[in-house]
Amino acid sequence: MGMKAGIAERYLARHLWQATAAMMIILLALFSFVTLVDELENVGKGSFTTVNAIAVVALTTLKRAIDLLPVATLLGTVMGLGTMAGHREIIALRAVGWSPWRIALATLRVAAILVGLLLAAQHLVVSSLEQRAAALRSRTLASTAVGVARQEFWTRTERQMVRVGAVDHGREPQDIEIYELGDDGLVRRITRAESADILDDTRWLLHDVLESEFSDTEVRQSERAALEWRSSLSPKQLGAFLVPSESLSIIDLARYIRKLEENGLNTQRYRIALWQQLGAPLAVIAMALLGLPFVMGSVRGFTAGLRITIGAGIGIVFYLAEQITGHLALIVSLPVIPSALAPEGLALLLALFGLWRIATPRGAR
Repeated sequence: MGMKAGIAERYLARHLWQATAAMMIILLALFSFVTLVDELENVGKGSFTTVNAIAVVALTTLKRAIDLLPVATLLGTVMGLGTMAGHREIIALRAVGWSPWRIALATLRVAAILVGLLLAAQHLVVSSLEQRAAALRSRTLASTAVGVARQEFWTRTERQMVRVGAVDHGREPQDIEIYELGDDGLVRRITRAESADILDDTRWLLHDVLESEFSDTEVRQSERAALEWRSSLSPKQLGAFLVPSESLSIIDLARYIRKLEENGLNTQRYRIALWQQLGAPLAVIAMALLGLPFVMGSVRGFTAGLRITIGAGIGIVFYLAEQITGHLALIVSLPVIPSALAPEGLALLLALFGLWRIATPRGAR
């Protein structure tokens, strides 16, 4: 009996894997094409070419796949179990004693593997790929960008040259040098800092600062523990070496938040990004379970096309809810954790309620 149950679980898991993979490929192809069209609009600007556009799309594919994973999981569950339902295989499982909760448990095993892959990708790969994509885009598009070599970044505006030696945790510039030029094109001031916090697009808080001012006859130097610097770098130039907060790993986000808190700076944006990432595994689990109620509850009433339509509708609503709650929490300073986890929590509650209705006889409700 145990062997037969194991065969049934593997059979169900295979359907889920195949359907989820198929849905992910379709979604990735669609969204990557949209991204490619957007990138192709930049071809001809600076030295940006079609090959560069394709490279940017390729480098950002993994992040896109992570963003789409909950929706792909929902559609995979709907299609995988929907196919089994259409062949009366769900009825057969129910007839041999499989309850909706047991089918849900088998589904959760697949979702758990997907969660493991998601966390590994977030922690090990996504941040570096996003930074490479941003550096490529900035280096080829921004006429003021001098270059990005390994971890070192150089850029020049009309009156300034900026060098960033390295970036910690994706958001903390280290070993900074700022060269300010006079009307004659000569360097008149050099500001060196051990590190910096990016307050916003135009303000940096420099730490452990050494300023050197040059005149025709002397050099004056002064040291400061901290100095606010008005940056002249454009968002594209910043994007060449700063990783977007939503692309940072959980560990880097946590470290960066702690650093900002130590300096008394606002951490709302990064705490939202952190909790949205922490909620991503919950989103995958919730979406995996959310497809079960209407597949098992209305086996004969749903065609494959209708299942896809409903699943896609739910996925779109979920994706928009995630975006809206995150932006609202940032704009009006809502509590971070409830705002970041509200869509996932609601989806999970709906899934559990639907499973309970299917598993509980009408007279016992």
